[in-house]
Amino acid sequence: MRSLHVVAAIIIREDKIFATQRGYGDHKDKWEFPGGKVEPGESPESALIREIREELDADIVITEFLTTVEYDYPEFHLSMNCFMAELKEGSELKLKEHEAARWLSRDELDSVDWLPADVEVVKEKLRTRVAGSSDICRQALHLESPTGWMNDPNGLCYANGKYHVFFQYTPEAADGTGLRRWGHYESSDDGRSWEFTGTFLSPDIPEDRTGVFSGSAVVLDGVIHIFYTGNVELEGDYDYVTSGREANQIHVITADGRKAGPKIVILRNSDYPEWCSCHVRDPKVWIEDGRWKMVLGARTLDDKGCVLFYEAADPEHWTFVKSMSVEDYGYMWECPDLFTVEGSVFLGVSPQGLKHEEYRFQNAFSSGYFRVDGDTLSDFEEFDYGFDFYAPQTFVDKNGDRILIGWMGIGDNSYTNPTVALGWQHCLTLPRRLSLAPDGAIRQEPVIHPDLLGKIEFIEANQTKVSALPCDITIPSVNGECLLKIEDVQIRYDGSVLVLDLEGAASGYGRKVRKVKTGSISDLRVICDRSSIEVFADQGRYVMSTRFYPEEKEIGISCSCEFLYRSIGEMRHNI
Repeated sequence: MRSLHVVAAIIIREDKIFATQRGYGDHKDKWEFPGGKVEPGESPESALIREIREELDADIVITEFLTTVEYDYPEFHLSMNCFMAELKEGSELKLKEHEAARWLSRDELDSVDWLPADVEVVKEKLRTRVAGSSDICRQALHLESPTGWMNDPNGLCYANGKYHVFFQYTPEAADGTGLRRWGHYESSDDGRSWEFTGTFLSPDIPEDRTGVFSGSAVVLDGVIHIFYTGNVELEGDYDYVTSGREANQIHVITADGRKAGPKIVILRNSDYPEWCSCHVRDPKVWIEDGRWKMVLGARTLDDKGCVLFYEAADPEHWTFVKSMSVEDYGYMWECPDLFTVEGSVFLGVSPQGLKHEEYRFQNAFSSGYFRVDGDTLSDFEEFDYGFDFYAPQTFVDKNGDRILIGWMGIGDNSYTNPTVALGWQHCLTLPRRLSLAPDGAIRQEPVIHPDLLGKIEFIEANQTKVSALPCDITIPSVNGECLLKIEDVQIRYDGSVLVLDLEGAASGYGRKVRKVKTGSISDLRVICDRSSIEVFADQGRYVMSTRFYPEEKEIGISCSCEFLYRSIGEMRHNI
């Protein structure tokens, strides 16, 4: 029996669902959700946007993945990916192929004669479903995937008047099972709004057939050069550390971040030092003094994390130069990033296998930076001491500032996110502008478009401010002890230690306590989105991030110190 892969849109307007009636074929007069066939090489999201434009002359925003229906018709097997969607502002539906259409309330879903596969959607998913856009967990300021799983930010760059944010993406599974792809966002108005354009890279060649892993981008003469790791796990009895895995570094070019050119393999296992395991990944590439340069994260055969350095005269012919490592700093270093801030050189890495301490390395995996002096690495400092942060990447924006974005999530942890039941999980951090602190460490400042920032209000100590989310809380002068309460979350400072406390908080979903030794700090700034908190202490010298999930749209904020409050508007986030 032949198989047919299609997509369908459950378009919501004022809690009514759009249905269309077929005017042709064997199923004439039956009702269905609009959509159509997924073409070869096309992502389901892109196919759905195209089909709705062709069938109904309308543009939609996909809000979340709903379900996949597998159904056997007499002539073929149907696999139908169903997505919740809304009409873009100003867009109207026009029938071009269908016989009729109706907006159905949930009580009217049984009033039409559905196609058999569409009946499954109605029966199993829609009777008690509310539109995904109304869910209070959806962020207003942070980039999220419309469906499935999101992790590492990839290929961050500014090119041809647009910012591009690629990311690790598994659209079919919110728990992260399945093959990794690259999703893509772009912004042409300095981050005031972002458009999700769909899946950019999929595992579709032998050298990346079990996953399109993390990587980076270089912009040269208006062309975006993408570098990523193609993961291949061979079938057989392997440990997948010393054998059974291919780590292929692959180069792709694109003019717009939407359509990729041919994939060219530039490094294979045989191109790495003989003392490397099969774990070599996450190329970060840049051009320096006319030479192409690359760092790769790696694991040695004796389980030590390190970074490999390569150079090239062009983007496809690379030579190994050296490696850098530090004794007793984990068994694997992921997501390396060599960068400068105000003339100082840093190597960012995400080491795995560090021993947990009370004030450092409190998560399953860590992310931080070394100071670089020639071939010496020293003074490792974590980028973020909170619950949810990993795999950051930096790039230079159009103003010449160094910007960092991380994954606001982490693998192999003991806490959870309730959005898995809603069909998606995780987001990226706010962009953070990097600068140097007086001690030579890195400061991080949240970047929020100025059009979104409301008026500043002064709030007295021990007074409660009831606030919708998102919002910005600033304690401009921290003297001695301070206690800030955000609903059931506590942020405490005792003069030397900053504590992020969600233990016992219903909004924390298993998150407990994170601490960082700060010494004396001058100020505290907290950005709260609908399901996240980012804490910036001492002008961003110390940062702590967490997800939290309040039950109501408005929360209570109080502090033992006086503070400044302002609301933040919602970023236009077209997905």
